[in-house]
Amino acid sequence: MARIKYGCYLLEDAHCYVITNADLDYAEDVTDESFTNPPIKMTVEAVDRDWESAFDAEENPMNHSKLCDNLMAVLRGEMPEFRLTGVNVDETGIYLVYYSTLPPEKFYDGTEGYSGGQILVHGNYTLLFEVEYLDGSPVKQYRVESQKAEDGDNRIQVTEYVGGHKYRKLEFCDKHPGIPYAPGGQCCIITEY
Repeated sequence: MARIKYGCYLLEDAHCYVITNADLDYAEDVTDESFTNPPIKMTVEAVDRDWESAFDAEENPMNHSKLCDNLMAVLRGEMPEFRLTGVNVDETGIYLVYYSTLPPEKFYDGTEGYSGGQILVHGNYTLLFEVEYLDGSPVKQYRVESQKAEDGDNRIQVTEYVGGHKYRKLEFCDKHPGIPYAPGGQCCIITEY
């Protein structure tokens, strides 16, 4: 096994690390493939508070009321009409993007125009995301860990796995003295295996 470690600034700090079930550029984007591919599977491995305070759907006023009112059931996978299609990770944390599989007329009866929502995750946590492919490609896994440091900053780390084997780790950080600063970018230490 080989290993290389380097630092860089990722572009687009607000969308610097995106996981989707349809190989899209942004977590909020959807295509037909978003609904034909299996949804992203999320496993909560650790969380430092109760789920009601860790997962927040109320912060985004565009979220559909059905998602907000049934958030715990959506997170547990008990409402298959909602599917996790995207995950956005940056230095401040993570948000989950859910969309409805129901046709708009059945979902919101014309009263709400957005058929999904974004869920923020608060606190210290470890979440594992699995993306499956219909073409038989190996399952990709992403373990996202957030820990609040003593200085108050979040420490976000993403570890990527393909076919159960770790192949890359990304550690988001503030400015790093050994990496030339790039305005508007997100500092990241990357280890490849």
